[in-house]
Amino acid sequence: MAYGPFNAGAGKGGGGSAADTSYDNSTSGIEASNVQDALDTVLGATLPRLTVKVAAGSAITITDGTSTITGTANTAGSFTTNLPRTGTWSVSATLNGESTDGSVNAASLGGNYTIELAYFAATLTVSAKAGTVVTASCNGTTYSGTAASTGKATITIKKAGTYTVTGVYSGVASNSASVSVTTNGGSYTASLSFITLTVTVDTGSPASECRSIPISRACSFIPQTS
Repeated sequence: MAYGPFNAGAGKGGGGSAADTSYDNSTSGIEASNVQDALDTVLGATLPRLTVKVAAGSAITITDGTSTITGTANTAGSFTTNLPRTGTWSVSATLNGESTDGSVNAASLGGNYTIELAYFAATLTVSAKAGTVVTASCNGTTYSGTAASTGKATITIKKAGTYTVTGVYSGVASNSASVSVTTNGGSYTASLSFITLTVTVDTGSPASECRSIPISRACSFIPQTS
């Protein structure tokens, strides 16, 4: 990868490109025939280096929100590039309509980092009250969807694992369910419910004072005697 070209002054004749400007590197310790090669060598050893392992032919996109790098996995299923800076980089790949993604924290200058991506897609169907926002989470990976009028939310899971499934409707949280997603192309189900408490009291009774208290709070009644 070239970082240039590097323009070097050529005396009165003006500037010259790095490709035609030689230098004495007998004491530099850098194996390079010109300034451009030297820059590539130095920067290549200084910048973080990322290798993406994914199916051969995959189109790869690497970004940190400021810079974007694209490439294609070679026949060995690998793509390697220098990153222009440290930080967290998002990596995605697509092949034949399938997609996969992940992230890597390139924390150190000169560090070598590797991320492995695999294509995986399973379907999780969650039964819940229509309008419920459903979330499936596993080790920091989260997928979400909303239950349709049929009372079903269909979520595509792109990584195998055991997922905790929860829902929220009008600010109220549902119970949780656990689903183990293991098979690429598999279909999985979960059901969520909401607890509704209905209290019927006579007007003027002590219990009427608790009619607006959420279920999560306790309400004590003191019997009255006549």
